[in-house]
Amino acid sequence: VSTIYTFKSMCDFQFLPLTKKNPTDTHYEDLVPRLVPVDLPSALSWWHKPDIGDMRTPLFLPPYQFSRYNTPSAKILSRELDFSLEKMKRKSGGHGQSLRMERKALSVTVHADEEFPKAPTEEAIRDANLRCKNEEPHRLLQELFEERPMWTRIAILRRTGLEDFLLKSLLQKYAFYILNGPWGRLWCRFGYDPRIDPKVDV
Repeated sequence: VSTIYTFKSMCDFQFLPLTKKNPTDTHYEDLVPRLVPVDLPSALSWWHKPDIGDMRTPLFLPPYQFSRYNTPSAKILSRELDFSLEKMKRKSGGHGQSLRMERKALSVTVHADEEFPKAPTEEAIRDANLRCKNEEPHRLLQELFEERPMWTRIAILRRTGLEDFLLKSLLQKYAFYILNGPWGRLWCRFGYDPRIDPKVDV
């Protein structure tokens, strides 16, 4: 070998489904033709071919360590929704650097002396709708904040009966979090400001 190339980060890999017919064999058999139809006739008869004897296809799963995710996610295979200039610049950065966008919270947090937001961001609404397509949890939170504009997280969980992980992704659509002051640690409905409401006593 006259030339060796080394890379500081992995940009791509391929894991082929291979197996040995016998443990003593020195060569491997490629399972791709048996896992994926290679032409139209075989694709049309795929479910009717026998799966016995030599025709039986071994079960194949890639090694667990090849997966970065240990929980299912609906967004892994979703089409790209973020076309912001910042993300497109990162994508065009080339190899040798991390192209993964940092995770950012879409919920809004404010201090008691700051301006309270009037409405959620479009990104927060889109993300909440994508994560929960069932309309019932959305209706429960909508009615809850119409009944009363401010709630603690525990009270919301108790009243709605929603799972904590689901509530985490939906609250960003209906309320913002107050960090300190008389209403600290409360979730407040967008568009509501207790500081100017004459009915509120501190």
